[in-house]
Amino acid sequence: MTYPASQSLPILIVDDVEATRALIRDMLEEMGYHHIIEAPDGREALEILYKTPVQLTLCDQVMNDMSGQELLLRLRENPRLRDTPVIIVSALSDVAEVESAMNLGASDYLIKPLSFRKLRRKVTDIIFRTAPRQELLAEECSSR
Repeated sequence: MTYPASQSLPILIVDDVEATRALIRDMLEEMGYHHIIEAPDGREALEILYKTPVQLTLCDQVMNDMSGQELLLRLRENPRLRDTPVIIVSALSDVAEVESAMNLGASDYLIKPLSFRKLRRKVTDIIFRTAPRQELLAEECSSR
């Protein structure tokens, strides 16, 4: 199967557990995505996002310095970053938690433990849906 692995813009993984970042990175690489950036917390993720456009952010919900929803809220409040696709990744599976993330503007919600099949489906769907945005951002980056 062919995946829409654009190498022009990276995918950002935000999780305070290194093993989880490695698992997600390995799954993304298996799908053909090799331009991957990692952040161990929300603050570092914001620093990266202010400097580097990404095609997608996969963000843990429960982190020490700021939750995935707090990061999402900051992105949605920033005019330059508000359209950044974000998948919240969490072990929290209760309906209220999922609805809260989606109401804040999450592109999707992925419940741990992660499966390759579910991650592939959600990532591929979002990459295809946001392809026009990705092309514009890639053009802007290449013209700098």
